[in-house]
Amino acid sequence: EVSLSPEESIDLSLVTNYQLLLYLLLAVLAFLAFYFAVQSPLSIQKTAVTTKMGDSGALSEIKITLELKNNSKKPVAEVEVIDVIPSIANIDKGLELGTLKPKEMKHTKAGTSVVWSLAELDGHEHRLITYKMKAKLNILGTLSLPRATVQFKKKKSKKLKKAYSNIFRISG
Repeated sequence: EVSLSPEESIDLSLVTNYQLLLYLLLAVLAFLAFYFAVQSPLSIQKTAVTTKMGDSGALSEIKITLELKNNSKKPVAEVEVIDVIPSIANIDKGLELGTLKPKEMKHTKAGTSVVWSLAELDGHEHRLITYKMKAKLNILGTLSLPRATVQFKKKKSKKLKKAYSNIFRISG
């Protein structure tokens, strides 16, 4: 507070410091640059639907859909989709028209590993892989389907990169 007598004047200067705002903006820009540099160009999402119910509402057959998307503008080469089916179930070998055939199926301790292979996935391309899984025994309660994995190479890169799907739980 300044008190002035009649016909007196005073010069007040106000200084605003924008350095904190500048540092905050630079930090956000650095974070966004890091996010887009590290983000995987491929994404995969797993969904499942019960197609047959057994006695007393138990799961007996499940249709699984893997939704594969290329989120970048550039093509991605040597794409391999790997999904593991729990050992309580078997894959149905009868394929519907238009579905991609698996490259190989391996029986492991964790279950059956199914591998699909694509030579290339163009920019913004979207693929659906569907298959049916039949339970060896009727499943009561919740069945947890493990993550699907996508291995791929960027066009100019020699290093294999990976992306993972969600864990899907289905109740009987």
